[in-house]
Amino acid sequence: MPRVTNVIGMVPTDIIMMSMRLAISLLKGFASTKDSMA
Repeated sequence: MPRVTNVIGMVPTDIIMMSMRLAISLLKGFASTKDSMA
């Protein structure tokens, strides 16, 4: 049971980390395209 709760507790943090990295990469890409367009 502890392992199950551990996995359940870990999954949301992994999702948050992935979404944060995705948002950062998207922001960086948007900024770079903005600079190239200007």
